[in-house]
Amino acid sequence: GVTALVGLTSGAAAEACLSYVEEQRVVMLGTASGNMGIRDDKLTMAYHVRTGYDDEYHRMLTYIKSFNMKRIGYVHLKDTSQANQAAMTKALKAVGLEMTVSVALDRNSKNFDPEVRKLLDARLDCVLFTTNAQPVLDIMSGMAIGGYPGFYFASSFAGQPLIDAMANKGRSV
Repeated sequence: GVTALVGLTSGAAAEACLSYVEEQRVVMLGTASGNMGIRDDKLTMAYHVRTGYDDEYHRMLTYIKSFNMKRIGYVHLKDTSQANQAAMTKALKAVGLEMTVSVALDRNSKNFDPEVRKLLDARLDCVLFTTNAQPVLDIMSGMAIGGYPGFYFASSFAGQPLIDAMANKGRSV
């Protein structure tokens, strides 16, 4: 039988395995995701080697507050764990900030113009992302065209592809 699942890279896939992992007492080790859906205190077989989005959100929001940014946008995928949204809400409350606008994306969309418009209309100081790299890049491009002067923050979900793309552009997130 299976004794361990090691090195999963998808938080959604790891979350889908949880009932099997717990029922069959299979160790799930080192999932490369900050997904909060795999970090429930009741889980006994999931062992993490990286931080969760809760820590990332708290750190980003602490930075945002220290620079007196108040109008905050949040972009996330529609089909990810509700635990991620709960972690964002908890982090906002912990640092004393409120979300100005939250935008849920379809991960298969090829056009984010309506979402870009909603973010631009909110006149934000900063935008936080919990999504893979391509939507971050597409939305940032659309917002630049729209004259957005603010800051961007991305959770680790975007990963190395976002870092590489931004380095090639000489910009940072």
